[in-house]
Amino acid sequence: MTNGAKGKSSPSTEAPAGKSGSPHPEEELKRLIVFLSVVLLAVILWLIPPPTGVQPRAWHLLAIFVATIVGIITKPFPMGAIALFGIAATALSGTLTISQALSGFGNSTIWLIVVAFFISRGFIKTGLGSRIAYLFMAALGKKTLGLSYGLIATDLVLSPAMGASPTMALPGRSARS
Repeated sequence: MTNGAKGKSSPSTEAPAGKSGSPHPEEELKRLIVFLSVVLLAVILWLIPPPTGVQPRAWHLLAIFVATIVGIITKPFPMGAIALFGIAATALSGTLTISQALSGFGNSTIWLIVVAFFISRGFIKTGLGSRIAYLFMAALGKKTLGLSYGLIATDLVLSPAMGASPTMALPGRSARS
């Protein structure tokens, strides 16, 4: 929309094309088919008789684990939702007790990693990491050596809050050497 003779555009109340709140029916159907294929994989693996020497509960846990990993890779739903489906499947199927299925959440190391992911995601979403890097580049980047010092200073400031492991796992990010 244009605003009179000035030709300036004004904000529109309509959602931009392709940016609506819900996915298209074709995308929903594709996600459903992918999810059902993951569930079918789990059922097929579940029904295969376990090899000699492997307990049936261990084989069933492997079926749920493989289906969870395939679900995380194929992404019919976000990773957290797929992981919760896997945890729920282990408890509801009787493969593990509820306390066994949830025992990993009692480990403080797991929560440290989860919090590091949250903080690093916040740095990336808000652009705070980039803004801090730009400040160091502006202050130290007059010459090539200053740029390298700025890069080191940025890493020194940001690495306690955003280590290399969480940033490598985020989409569009490469590992630091």
